[in-house]
Amino acid sequence: FAGAVAERRAEADLARQAQTSATLHAAVLRSELAKHRSLPFVLAQDPDVAETLRSADPRGIEALNRKLETLSGGTRAAVIYVLNAKGKTIAASNWREPTSFVGSDYSFRPYFKEASAKGVAELFALGTVSRRPGLFMSRRVEGREGMLGVVVVKVEFEALEAEWSAAEPAFVADPRGVILVTSIPAWRFSTLT
Repeated sequence: FAGAVAERRAEADLARQAQTSATLHAAVLRSELAKHRSLPFVLAQDPDVAETLRSADPRGIEALNRKLETLSGGTRAAVIYVLNAKGKTIAASNWREPTSFVGSDYSFRPYFKEASAKGVAELFALGTVSRRPGLFMSRRVEGREGMLGVVVVKVEFEALEAEWSAAEPAFVADPRGVILVTSIPAWRFSTLT
């Protein structure tokens, strides 16, 4: 009897600890997402972004590349880029790198199609260039003449996953049960069922 009571108490303590940890992990993840979700919103309202999409002026593109590079470094976004109305990248925070997105066509990506149609989109996927998982958040840029393009911010979760790996195993799954963010890399893209 004493062993059964001790076992139930230990299980209850573990359940409380797990719930506390899960609540903390969820709060940190929500905070990280909220910080990054504001970027596409703000950039879609930025007059420099709209003007550069309208004119495609090389000086404006260079200035926008620099702005995106600074924002990416300051916010820890993996990459920030601007697509024209056809889905071609005109400016990107990684413009100086050999793997620059500038000139790439992303019209086939769901985050471009959905943002074009609905104004906003989010997609967790592997990057086509980096092959690294991340959350792509996009927002349509509007002008007097209609849609000018789409702003995209990719967020990777390596730093968050590293923090989580210092404690007990943790993960985030999508509504279908696919594990997207995890402290155990081998679990990524596994399913809960």
